[in-house]
Amino acid sequence: MANGKNENELRKRVETRLASAGEDLSASFPRDSRALIHELHTHQIELEMRNEELRRAEEELAKHETQYRTFFKETMDVYYRTDMDGCINAISPSCLAQTGYAEEEILGRPVTEFYTDPAQREKLLDKLLQKGQVNDFEVQLVHKDGSSRIASVSCYLTLDERGQPIAVEGILRDITRRKQEEERRDLLLEENRGLIRRLMQVQEEERRLLARTLHDELGQLLTCIDTRAAYIARHTDDAELRVMAKEIVRDISTSFDASHAMLLKLRPGSLDILGLAAALTELVGQWEKLADMDCSLHIGGNIDHLDDMHAIAIYRLVQEGLTNAHRHGKAHRVGIVVRNTPPHAGRPGCVLVEISDNGKGLRVEAHEGMGIIGMRERVRALGGTFLLSDHPRDGVRIEAMLPLNEGKDEGKDS
Repeated sequence: MANGKNENELRKRVETRLASAGEDLSASFPRDSRALIHELHTHQIELEMRNEELRRAEEELAKHETQYRTFFKETMDVYYRTDMDGCINAISPSCLAQTGYAEEEILGRPVTEFYTDPAQREKLLDKLLQKGQVNDFEVQLVHKDGSSRIASVSCYLTLDERGQPIAVEGILRDITRRKQEEERRDLLLEENRGLIRRLMQVQEEERRLLARTLHDELGQLLTCIDTRAAYIARHTDDAELRVMAKEIVRDISTSFDASHAMLLKLRPGSLDILGLAAALTELVGQWEKLADMDCSLHIGGNIDHLDDMHAIAIYRLVQEGLTNAHRHGKAHRVGIVVRNTPPHAGRPGCVLVEISDNGKGLRVEAHEGMGIIGMRERVRALGGTFLLSDHPRDGVRIEAMLPLNEGKDEGKDS
């Protein structure tokens, strides 16, 4: 609306000026001449209007150019342009802060002079020629002070009218500090995993020692009491004493079962003697017997050759999964799969553990309880991934993947 109003005012102003200038002169001309003069006036009006529009466009262009130059100077990222041979023919002033070089020190030089490894430029160019555009390509550059800097490059090809590449334009961002922080983070994570692994080793060693002590001392004591009570029951003539002795024998049998279940929780002897597969089979059978649950166990591949850290982690995962299914989910059916996948096509080997039940799901406090936290931390300490899916109507599904590479992979928690 404003532009239309300005154009009308301009047209009236130009028409008035031209009309007053040629009114007296054109009055004495023949009719044809006056028509030509009127046409000339019309063209002059249009010319004046076009000149005014051009002036306004130039003002707008100058305004945008000023804004662009301000942004070009103040941006921290470095804009650059090279020809296809890699010669730098344009670069933003921000290059001084990022590289230590001023514009005049860089222009006209081959870009490979600033690469730690010039072969990186060839890899970037090959990728660029294939795709026409590359985003976040990491390169190592040399600062003027001699230090090494890591940069992220995003660039594209400039084409001529025939579609042939004639230049490379892009943005370079210094990500050295970010990479250093990532390395520090990874180091802290690895140290944290190492501490957790050490803590688990100490914990398992204490459990092994306690289980051995209970087995040797408590087992011998219960056996001794059982033998003496059985002897009394066989040889006494006192009926009341005989009944009492038989009750002691029955209680000792119950104590043996309880101690055996306790030893399974602390450290299953079969794990050290017969291996992981036998220990898991024993554990699942014990739960089927005591909790009246239908438990299925499928073992794929050889899992008895695993190191102690992986073996005990898998055992504890299955143990805690069965406990949660019974205690919190009130499940009647639990399926367990332990599959050892050997290295293949350059990928490291891993062990996959899946535990699913048909229970009611976990309560909120169970999600935040020590059992789930312990499962997650065991998996993460070995560089694995842990996923728990909880559906109130469909039960709980636990998936854990343990890489067999000393736990160097970063654990992820989903």
